[in-house]
Amino acid sequence: MSKMVALNQCSSVTGIRGWGKLISGRGGPCLEKYDADVGDNQQNNSSLAVDSLCDQARGKDITIGALYCDFHAQLEQSTTNMLGAIHRQLVCGDRIPDHILEAFQNANKLFGDRSLRLPDVVECLKRTIKSLARVFICIDGLDGCTPQHRRELLESLREIVRESPNARVFLTGRPHINDEIVRCFIEVARIPLSSTHEDIKRYLEMRLNLDVHPAMDGKLRAHIMETIPKMTEINLLLVSLNMDTILGETTISRRRKKLDEIARGKGIGDAYAAILSQIMAQPRSRSKLGMDVLMWMSHAERPLHVEELCHALVVEEGSPSLNINKIRANTAPVGEKIYDNCCLGLVTVESSSSTVRLVHNTLQEYLSHNPNLFLNPHSVIAGVCLTYLNSRHIRGLSPTLRSAPSTAPFLIYASCYWGAHARRETTESVKILALKLLYAYDKHVSSKMLLLHGIGGLDQPFDSEDTPRGFTGLHGAAYLGCTEVVVALLEANTCDSQGADFNGNTAIAWAAGRGHEEVVRVLLERSDVDPNTANATYGQTPLSLAAKNGHGGAVGILLERNDINPNKADKWGQTPLLLATENGHEGIVGMLLERSDISANKVDEWSRAPLSLAAGSGHEGIVKMLLERNDVNPGHSDNRSQTLLSWALKLSWVLKNGHKRIARLLREKTESVLKYAARPKPTESFPEPSERLGPPSKSTRGF
Repeated sequence: MSKMVALNQCSSVTGIRGWGKLISGRGGPCLEKYDADVGDNQQNNSSLAVDSLCDQARGKDITIGALYCDFHAQLEQSTTNMLGAIHRQLVCGDRIPDHILEAFQNANKLFGDRSLRLPDVVECLKRTIKSLARVFICIDGLDGCTPQHRRELLESLREIVRESPNARVFLTGRPHINDEIVRCFIEVARIPLSSTHEDIKRYLEMRLNLDVHPAMDGKLRAHIMETIPKMTEINLLLVSLNMDTILGETTISRRRKKLDEIARGKGIGDAYAAILSQIMAQPRSRSKLGMDVLMWMSHAERPLHVEELCHALVVEEGSPSLNINKIRANTAPVGEKIYDNCCLGLVTVESSSSTVRLVHNTLQEYLSHNPNLFLNPHSVIAGVCLTYLNSRHIRGLSPTLRSAPSTAPFLIYASCYWGAHARRETTESVKILALKLLYAYDKHVSSKMLLLHGIGGLDQPFDSEDTPRGFTGLHGAAYLGCTEVVVALLEANTCDSQGADFNGNTAIAWAAGRGHEEVVRVLLERSDVDPNTANATYGQTPLSLAAKNGHGGAVGILLERNDINPNKADKWGQTPLLLATENGHEGIVGMLLERSDISANKVDEWSRAPLSLAAGSGHEGIVKMLLERNDVNPGHSDNRSQTLLSWALKLSWVLKNGHKRIARLLREKTESVLKYAARPKPTESFPEPSERLGPPSKSTRGF
């Protein structure tokens, strides 16, 4: 509430420094609002700011795009997805602009699907903003992103506002990301918000006025109003939880005792601990359900929908059938109320997405720091997922299904994530359940669900109406990185360790491409596994896949082999070194360059050498490493007669922070290249970015 009030004041009083300048366009391009305390109304704060902005923009030629970063949905919140969501709001018309259609058509030609890479998304967004009079981009809860996505998002926004003087950015987040924002936006105005004692008093008065329970008198009321605002490190979430705890008692004496206990506490952990104690003190069935919900919410790989959680909670590990009647009794909206009651308000259901989540990310932190609250949570979840997949209900589904039927909403999560949990805790019972599933994996619907819906699935879609031919249990276990299950399958001698699936990928290709080091090591110990086998789709070896995707551990294990070929090229002539260079994996490039048999000048089908790719992509560290070698030629020209220095100097679309320094490195290396690049060429035109990209380095569905 206090932060809502503070932000409302900022957004309505024109004299507040920063906000008024952002609206008028007189100040810098970026305004940051950060929360000095941890509150539970962060999304509401920015809603007020956006509402105020909309009110002031009414009747004016102003376009607004807003986004909320959800801590509980980090996997789905890629930089491309977030910028795409902003872009969708800015376009917001019946007709899609031509430059967007053109970008998707180019992506379709190059990648075989409709996806855009991040540089293309940024370029489209800049062109859209250029066509508008004034644009405001509001991003709330920036600290909810993963560090990588946050860095990419900030760098993209910096590029956008640098080239778009009509664009302004409003960001919110917790204080620990301040330095990241300042690094990207030098001219950033900041508004710190924190709860004041007056805010707390207003909130307490509201809560006490809403309390209709007779267990209250004037003395206790005064004690609450006096004690709570005096607590150190006070914040609204802590106050809210503490008031829930106090008002949850049914007598005046118990409420007074709880208030005294809270006054002696040291932080929000005490409030969480108190609520957890209440959950565990409930009748056994309610206590178990409440703790089970919290276990799933704190350990699941992604947010669960209500229907998914309903199915997961009624599974009895090892049972061959599902209790359909019990599932029906727990389905929404009844299930939502049961979970909320049993968890005493520590979980909530997002009405817009129907996903269940913890009430705040500080609760996630608390549960993570207290692992003894749950006994072997990952093996329990893995067991539930595998039991679900092995049930008669699921085994009876057609293996050609493309999505989960309404009768099996937990199918996709169980198929895609049982391995992630089993990888952390593989008990004997989990191993037995996994083998039961994998022995008939090619005929089970979960193998197709994994490939179609898993993170980092296919790099070349198979016939979606068919089954993934040749994708065996060993491929699935290698894909998921379950080392003990892989060992058990190999010891059973029921699978071909060198067998290829529908794309020609072997088990070691899946393991290396997804960075599962222990599985790679186990497979390499077998004499019948060839680490140089290339897949049929792109002609890429396990080393190529690991290098492309940045899995340095897997690359190191493969390079330990004397028989590994580090120069084997794919169907476009791209070697592991070229793939690692193009994707900016500096550490892997260094590992490959340490090999005495590496070909540092080998070019691809487009005559692009590693140094060309590094310079054109702005990877300064890789450029330095390559220029230190005597066998690297900085004067190499590609098939368009573009030298490296002309790439770095002439192209406006690559003249970002690192690229000028790269040009300087190349200038210092060879004077002849400088003279070549400095010659006037008024009629020369460089291809559009989408034209020069060449082969797909990393499809959004590739692994």
